[in-house]
Amino acid sequence: MGKVIGVDLSIDKPQKVTIDTIPGSVELFLDRLRPENQRKYKLPSLLGMMLNTTLLSSAARRNETKQLLDLYFNPDVTQFGLLQWTSFEKVVLMGYEHAKHLLSQLDETFRA
Repeated sequence: MGKVIGVDLSIDKPQKVTIDTIPGSVELFLDRLRPENQRKYKLPSLLGMMLNTTLLSSAARRNETKQLLDLYFNPDVTQFGLLQWTSFEKVVLMGYEHAKHLLSQLDETFRA
């Protein structure tokens, strides 16, 4: 039988929100019009929060599944948002580099 390989792109680290007060809707809207690197508020979008909440429910199942894998890939993609499609190529490259690193550390008995 072959090896079972799993790839996990989930982010288990909580995202910190470092603001003292929640801005009003107008202030938040105006802040979203600024370029991303000039925004005052680094808040996740409503859709992003909803998707993260949905993904939390699968965390227990993911932990059970990891026990059944021969090889587990989990590249650190915490710097990318769930809906950040413009960073797709960067995420792919990070996954490729992560896989190369892990595979280079395997011994010959696993590769057989």
